[in-house]
Amino acid sequence: MRAGTGLAFMVALVVTAIVWVAASRPFDPPQQPTRLYGPDYEAAVLATPPVPANPRAVVSITYHAVSDTNLAFTAVTPQLLSEHLAALKGAGFHTIRLRDLERLVAGQPVRLPAKPLLLTFDDGAASDWTVVDPLLKAYHFTAVAFLVTGRLVAPGKPSYYLSTREVQQMAATGRWDLGCHTNMLHYFAPAPGGRAAALTNRILVHGRMETLAHWRDRVGADLARCQAVFRHLLGHPATAFAYPFGNPDSGTNTPEVADLLPTLLRQAGLDWAFYDGGVPPGHIDALGSWSDRYGMERIPTRSVTSVANLMTLVRRTLPGEPVHDLSRPAWRGLGAMCSQASGIRALTVATRAYGTCTLGDLNTTQWRDYTVRARLSGLSQHATGIIAVRDGAGTGYPGRLEVKVGAGRLIVSQQVGKRHYTVLAKESMAARPVGSRRDVQITVRGDRAVVRVTGATPIAVRIDSSLRAGGIQFRVAAQGQHTVLFEAPTMTPREAGP
Repeated sequence: MRAGTGLAFMVALVVTAIVWVAASRPFDPPQQPTRLYGPDYEAAVLATPPVPANPRAVVSITYHAVSDTNLAFTAVTPQLLSEHLAALKGAGFHTIRLRDLERLVAGQPVRLPAKPLLLTFDDGAASDWTVVDPLLKAYHFTAVAFLVTGRLVAPGKPSYYLSTREVQQMAATGRWDLGCHTNMLHYFAPAPGGRAAALTNRILVHGRMETLAHWRDRVGADLARCQAVFRHLLGHPATAFAYPFGNPDSGTNTPEVADLLPTLLRQAGLDWAFYDGGVPPGHIDALGSWSDRYGMERIPTRSVTSVANLMTLVRRTLPGEPVHDLSRPAWRGLGAMCSQASGIRALTVATRAYGTCTLGDLNTTQWRDYTVRARLSGLSQHATGIIAVRDGAGTGYPGRLEVKVGAGRLIVSQQVGKRHYTVLAKESMAARPVGSRRDVQITVRGDRAVVRVTGATPIAVRIDSSLRAGGIQFRVAAQGQHTVLFEAPTMTPREAGP
């Protein structure tokens, strides 16, 4: 009897010990259940304007925290993220890995899906593991997490940020690539005139603005610590970086920083870097062989980014295909009626004062070297036809080169930015009978343009370097109601070559 009692006591003691060890072991929050949106939701998404396929252009999107309780404007709810992922899946997107993007940007052979997508999550919030990872698994997506490595915590410690064990678990899933978001420079530090981003500004040290050499040493040391954390946790350094608070050019008190940062990143073994947004602000391009390795652009999401907003942004990032027959697009009129002429291949522009026909939101960042031709009629002393090339409306850089053709005068001018306007050349032309036409040909190549107009000698001009790409506009300047016909308008891209 006594032996049986002793055995029972020992078993109870062992069970108690096991329970105590399990209860006292540090643990991280569990992953949350997912709410998915299935075929019906995807079908509704497909009813919106389609996103064109382009395997050479990667749509890149960035998120931050994913939470029902975080009120920051950069945070999204789990439901909104799930809706975004369902919409992207329904639109035919497939995620790619950093190594695929690296080969694409380097111009190396790589096989990508028809609609490639790169999802990224900044800061290293714990929600990357608890909320995002289950959604990635459910939608068969992958992602990149950019970690502020100095804010990672030990396993089991309550924190807004990931624990070191969660980082290792993320890497083990095969769904995540991991990059550096600084070690501890993701904050605003005291600087001359106020507080400023610690990475991209010279800050106050003992009440004085640090030297550029001190800034370089401080940033270099931080990047080295970030890489040391990656080597310790994962056995290898990171290759990608994300700038905190936008990009080096925005809000810096030292212009040289933007030029020096890529060198420091390269010395730290970080081969490329991502913006939280685009350059210029408000315009974002998909990633491709044209991308700057240390200026990779991403669509930033916010708490108010609806599915419709996101898909509109996605479409705008993709490079628009050059349009050969310019009479066919649905031109948008600003102060003008823009319509296809009846029975002929032409664009009709009617206005009472000054009107423009634009291509709307078409991304024309890759429209660089091309020739535009058109035959203009309806010109008079009171109506001037205008063709604009390298128009920056679709690139984010305001400006354009304009060719103005009147009854007896030809003017070539450029606008740089929103206000700076310069006449580059002007020439008188012999008057022509009422109802006659003038053929116009404009060729842009690099920083040069050549203009040929019936009745005028050819004009060659040099273009400002900021007008390196852009689309086309048709305009009319009139006194009273007038209509100008742009007949057989075409655009012919220059073939690659010397």
